[in-house]
Amino acid sequence: MAAKIGILGDSSTTSGTVTLYTVPSSKAARFRNMYAVRGGAGTYKYTIVVNGINVVNRSATSGEDIFSGITGAGSQAANLIGNVEGSGLLENLQSGAGIDWMVLPYPADFFINADDTVQYVVTTTTLASTYHAVVGVEDDA
Repeated sequence: MAAKIGILGDSSTTSGTVTLYTVPSSKAARFRNMYAVRGGAGTYKYTIVVNGINVVNRSATSGEDIFSGITGAGSQAANLIGNVEGSGLLENLQSGAGIDWMVLPYPADFFINADDTVQYVVTTTTLASTYHAVVGVEDDA
């Protein structure tokens, strides 16, 4: 069967545990996480879990935004987890205002097998908004 390439799973759910993608039986996948998070009214914790292992574990303060990508603020160096406080991150992303940063896939490849999962967990405070995508290739194992 043909390989599937692109967004394997995505969500904009702002609280709780969210399963983004589960590898179908007889399949395997190679992927990267891509996300943008707009902080809520209080301190929150954002965790990305790949097959039961916390691979990103980030605590942020009230209104603090995080994203996977790069920022042009002073440097073009990649921020593995960019931190832009009070920027209105997702509103800027949607309106196209400015080009101070860009949401890109987190620069780490993950390899998972049948029935493995990719999740994110939001604890403490509900987010104002978020978008998280699992981007990669799914093929026969």
